Amino acid sequence: METEKIELINLVNSLAKTILTTTDNFINNIENEKLKKIIANYINKLDTLVDECKLLIKSYNKELEDINFFEKYQNLISLKIANLTKKTTCEIAEILYLTISNTMPKLYSKLILNELDEITLVKKLISVNEEFLNNLKPMFIIKD
Repeated sequence: METEKIELINLVNSLAKTILTTTDNFINNIENEKLKKIIANYINKLDTLVDECKLLIKSYNKELEDINFFEKYQNLISLKIANLTKKTTCEIAEILYLTISNTMPKLYSKLILNELDEITLVKKLISVNEEFLNNLKPMFIIKD
């Protein structure tokens, strides 16, 4: 049971950090102030969730697993390539939307472990992601 709890904490931490890597990479290239504000708010919520994971894992006298080195740099390289040309607000929103959407099945599949207290971390990340995805939708109709 403890192993499942630790795995949940590490999953949420890992997905949040991967998403932070993605969003951090784009925020400096965004000219649309509304999109910048949406992303900054999202980053703050993810940072809070990562801090929560750090505190919770300490209660088990464990350390958080770092994002896999190759996964982290594969994401960064693909994002750098995607960022080579100037992106419109809509294109940036699309890349972020697809990136975040790809994390959701992993999170939803863990909801079966509902009896564990740590499932609240998963539910929080799902909620934060769904809110962000909904906030991104208006960005698809902006012309710039």
